[in-house]
Amino acid sequence: MHRRTVLWKFSICAIVTPILFNLTSCGTARQETAAQRTPRTNTQSPLPSSYSALLPSLADSVQYQPGKARDYYIKGATLQMQERPAEAILEFQQALRYDNAAAIHFAIAQNFVKLNKQDLALEELRAAITLDSNFTTAYNLLGELYMQQFRVDEAITVYQYLESREPDDMMNRFMLARLYELRDADKAIALYETLLTETDETDGMILARLADLYTQKGNSAKALECLEKLQQTAPDNQAVLFTLMEAYMFQKKYEQGFELFKASELVISDNDAITLALRYANGLLTDFDNSLTARTYADKLLDRLELKNKAGYATSWQMQMMNGVLAGHLDRNTRSSAYFDRALDIADSLPEVPLQICAFYFQKQRFGDMLRVAEQASKRFPKNGQVFFLWGLGLSQMDSSARAITVLQQSVKFDTNNLDAWNQLAILHSSGGNIAASDAAYEKVLQIDPNNALANNNYAYSLSERKLHLERAQTMIEKALKSEPKNPSYLDTMGWILYQRGEYKKSLEYILQAIEHGEVSATIYEHLGDAYQKLGDRDKAAQAWREALRKDPNRPSLKERLSSDTANK
Repeated sequence: MHRRTVLWKFSICAIVTPILFNLTSCGTARQETAAQRTPRTNTQSPLPSSYSALLPSLADSVQYQPGKARDYYIKGATLQMQERPAEAILEFQQALRYDNAAAIHFAIAQNFVKLNKQDLALEELRAAITLDSNFTTAYNLLGELYMQQFRVDEAITVYQYLESREPDDMMNRFMLARLYELRDADKAIALYETLLTETDETDGMILARLADLYTQKGNSAKALECLEKLQQTAPDNQAVLFTLMEAYMFQKKYEQGFELFKASELVISDNDAITLALRYANGLLTDFDNSLTARTYADKLLDRLELKNKAGYATSWQMQMMNGVLAGHLDRNTRSSAYFDRALDIADSLPEVPLQICAFYFQKQRFGDMLRVAEQASKRFPKNGQVFFLWGLGLSQMDSSARAITVLQQSVKFDTNNLDAWNQLAILHSSGGNIAASDAAYEKVLQIDPNNALANNNYAYSLSERKLHLERAQTMIEKALKSEPKNPSYLDTMGWILYQRGEYKKSLEYILQAIEHGEVSATIYEHLGDAYQKLGDRDKAAQAWREALRKDPNRPSLKERLSSDTANK
């Protein structure tokens, strides 16, 4: 497309746009009001040669009378050329006293734009097109100002007029399509498609807009078609390349994504190749557990990257991290650890790297590797509270509660607002029977964040088990449920608090909701049986207790309940 300007950035402050207009001569002794002005006979008179470059069409093509209007106009044009817009306006306004010409109004509008007085500029432009309805240059500036003020409907009207006057002006039609996007996406698409056919379907700007619009409309196939054409016209454009890869991943076209990576890898920079690989890998990982194809192409990508086609791969910790994640998801644990260790060596000053690796190991339940990395990181970053938190979390999973508590205390020493660490401390203290320390940790969490859902739930349940502060406990669990209304554990906690308060019918309602909304523990079924028992339904109580026992065969309390129930029958 031939372009006058860059999209949405307009050259509306040109020195003086060449304009055809008539300036009528006036007597020197008489000044007229606008209402008194009458046409006069024009004679041709060229401008001085010093202004011919400034106003070529005016000098060469305009019937021009000598006189005051001309003199003031030349003074104004000179000042405008010297970037003195306020003074230029005064001279142009003087010129208007002697000739109410459309071009003078336009010149004044240009200078008001320079002064950022757009409303005044609009007034002058309206005057210009009222005097000359064919003044397309004034319409162009009018449309640009309407767009800058986000007056979409007025801008559409202007560009529709320009399209009718200059149907071959591609940029005006492109601008109209951009405006249609804000009011009617289908109309914008139709105009873009028409423009595309007139540019041999190779215009990158149009293809980019169509791809975006089709994506907004949910037409992924058409969006992808536009992106593929766009990539063919600009194979080295990184933005297009990355967007096309994301489109392939969104549509789960893993084979096409892999082929795109292979075709591009050797012709783009190392950094772009790394970014493209990361986007492809992230797309695969989002579908890893549900798609054999995703796993297959993750394997292919890892093999491809191990060819080391780019020198930058070996020195990029992001690439090593990604390889470690891919290998880990493919259960190649030895290779995964090797990649992660390389990433740690490359990025030895970035605590985010060991933190991400520890989080991955925790997700994969590779707690030994997690502890190794976390302990090493604690020496490299001895005052990083999050490093100590992950180390303590790993220890708590390895039945090392006492040491985990010590490490977690280091975490909150360096990061007093680490809610995860305080919550984990509360859980460990509770499991170890140190209820006072557990309560103190929960109180610390709620002091920092009164709406913390995990602390509100756990603390409320702990209080309900001890039949303490049940009213406060109910207030806390209400906060947790406001955050996560379908969390089974939170619903069960509410049910159990109501049970302890003697509201057995309401208690049953919440416990049944807990069972409805997710994976149910033996504890929840035990509570269900207790609620049914209090409501006098011994059969349902026994059925619930048996289900709880099936889930946890070693729970003594269930055996006691069932034995007692059988004896009572």
